[in-house]
Amino acid sequence: MKKILFSVLAVAALASCTNDQTIATPKGEAIAFDKVWVDNATRATDLNANTLQDFGVYASVKTTATEGLIMNNVPVTKQASGAYTYENTQYWVPNTTYSFAAIAPKTDARWAYTTDGSVAHAGTISFDNAAAGANQDLIYAFESRELAADALTSAPSAVGFTFNHMLARVRFTFVNSIAAGSNITMKISNVKVADAYANGTLAVEDGEPAADWVAANKTLEVAFANAGAVLAGNGGSETTEHHYLIPAYDTYTINFDVTVYQAGVELDTYARTATVRLDMQKGNSYDIKAALTTETVIPNPLFPIEFTVTKVEDWSNYTKVEAAVVEEVATADELVAAIAAGSNVVLTQDINLDEQTVYTRAAEAGLVLNNDVVIDGAGHTLSTSAVRAIQAIGAKKITVRNLTLNAGGERGIQLQGENQTLIVENVKATAKNYTLNFTSSCQNATVVVNDSELKGLNVVNVWAANSNITINNTTLTCEDNATEGYAVVCNNGENTTVTVNGGKVVICGSNAEDTYAGLQATPTAVVKFVGTECEGGNLEVEGHVCAINYGEYRYTFGTVAEAVEYAQDGETIVLINNVTLESPVHVSKNIAFDLNGKNISIEREGKEQNYVFAVFEGGNLTINGEGNVHAGEATYSIAVWAYGGDVTINGGNYTNAGEGSDLILSDKGSVVTINGGTFKAAEIQEGVDSTNEKYSALNCVDKTGSSFVVKGGKFYMFDPANNASESPAVSFVAEGYESVPEGEWFVVKAI
Repeated sequence: MKKILFSVLAVAALASCTNDQTIATPKGEAIAFDKVWVDNATRATDLNANTLQDFGVYASVKTTATEGLIMNNVPVTKQASGAYTYENTQYWVPNTTYSFAAIAPKTDARWAYTTDGSVAHAGTISFDNAAAGANQDLIYAFESRELAADALTSAPSAVGFTFNHMLARVRFTFVNSIAAGSNITMKISNVKVADAYANGTLAVEDGEPAADWVAANKTLEVAFANAGAVLAGNGGSETTEHHYLIPAYDTYTINFDVTVYQAGVELDTYARTATVRLDMQKGNSYDIKAALTTETVIPNPLFPIEFTVTKVEDWSNYTKVEAAVVEEVATADELVAAIAAGSNVVLTQDINLDEQTVYTRAAEAGLVLNNDVVIDGAGHTLSTSAVRAIQAIGAKKITVRNLTLNAGGERGIQLQGENQTLIVENVKATAKNYTLNFTSSCQNATVVVNDSELKGLNVVNVWAANSNITINNTTLTCEDNATEGYAVVCNNGENTTVTVNGGKVVICGSNAEDTYAGLQATPTAVVKFVGTECEGGNLEVEGHVCAINYGEYRYTFGTVAEAVEYAQDGETIVLINNVTLESPVHVSKNIAFDLNGKNISIEREGKEQNYVFAVFEGGNLTINGEGNVHAGEATYSIAVWAYGGDVTINGGNYTNAGEGSDLILSDKGSVVTINGGTFKAAEIQEGVDSTNEKYSALNCVDKTGSSFVVKGGKFYMFDPANNASESPAVSFVAEGYESVPEGEWFVVKAI
């Protein structure tokens, strides 16, 4: 297919229409990209604005009616002229919000991007560093564009991408620290990291990658080439090439060989192993320096090799950064003093914070954090009877790992500062009320909980605004209590999202039926459970309107549209609360809908069309159960519109409003089967003479090949066996059934 040349680079496509309308394709307003920029790079394999030859683009559009992915890893290629091109030109459409995500390299890519549903701005980047040989850069960019005009008078400007590096760069520097007068020189060879991470995933939310990777398979051996130069005494040094590693906070094993010479005579070659602990962050470079002395090179006696870590803030400069001090602590006083001094800590035994002798606020907080810190429990227990076990006030980054936290007071870990980051890994924590508590003074927080067990009354209690809290593979247990209405996850924060991925929610004892798994207490607060099991109750979020059941647990959804998008063929969506729709429910798959005794309606003032369900070509909708389906006042007020797809109605009460229109409409060759339900159409006011037309419960659009098959149901002032709205009048009643008048109603029964 012919490629279209743009000013620099391009992406996006028109979404397919989900109702009967035509969108004219604009001419001369193609979506294009320009001003490609990659943050600093120095190595030949680093991707930058000059070396970037191609990348994959994901794009999605969002309108008031729909949201969908329109480009899925579309190749964009740099031409000799410097312009970027792609195939199948896309165009800007007014009143549309566009999201563009780009990932490079595209050629021989060792990454994959799985989007969440049909959006470009959320998903998961997976990277295979083993296949890449730790020698492939990975960059990501995101842009969005909102077109608010009703018409475009000129082409919008091209979209510019600014890429950022997603991996860390690592190299080694070896220094001969033996005095020059000793005539000891050396060569370094076979430098390897023995246990780098082979795979990793990076979550993307609202176009922004997460702060940290989720790394896996710590089995990758990476060899670092060096020139093999002879290192002179008293500071002779050599630096290896660098490789790209999946960034993670961990301890790494370094292997290398040292060949020792004395006065130019080769003595021996010694294999050396060392470890270094790195807190690697994406986009940063790390120079790991080994100072080699006679004690560290020659095996008799053996001494540990000393390392320092140099961290580079950008690709172009290397700046030395000393590693944080780690202190082993065995008492409450030692723990408090070490943290106050700015050290990270490792517990060597269980500690009771109530045994402090120097802290005067123990009744309020067992441990106050004003400095950034890593608390590694090393499998031990930290306990206190204070109201707050751990209270982070001035600290910006707190990591708690490998710890059992027994909070005998009200709260476990509490954040109450701005721009704080909390990482919880492999922690068992119990509190009387809030196990994790984020106060209203906590703003712009980032919280990640991995592989933990948290118990409390409100296990996760959130008041923090503009924050993101992600809980992975964790058990959240709501303890037994006599008070009704508690939530395992309670989100009171404005513009704050809590996402629980996998794991389990356990609701204990007598309060199980009265406890929500999630509570969204403000209009912009979001609680999401994704693939989470529930024990002892329903996995429901208060205010959510429908659910999909999976054995003993369920997923719940804040809108019907979200549930329809998530549902797979053959699944049933259950209405769990009454809902008034802001837009119609569009169905293009084979799903069922259980009314479950609830009401679903649409009221859109001033709209020409108010229809509750629309079933398109390829869709097949079955409606079960008792409940009410109501279409509000409009020119066309339709409860169910079969628009190319088939519909089966087994129950429910169907009504519409206003001056009336067809209550159930079959169009574009659809077949609507009615086995039960009650149908009362509003009276059509104008241009209708026949009573059976004034109350148009069922109607086929003329000359479309559409039909009804009626085997049950009650119809107000409408006889489905003599439908006068068709010309000539027809019977919709199936063979073996009859329509029997009962007062103002017609009832269809088997003969």
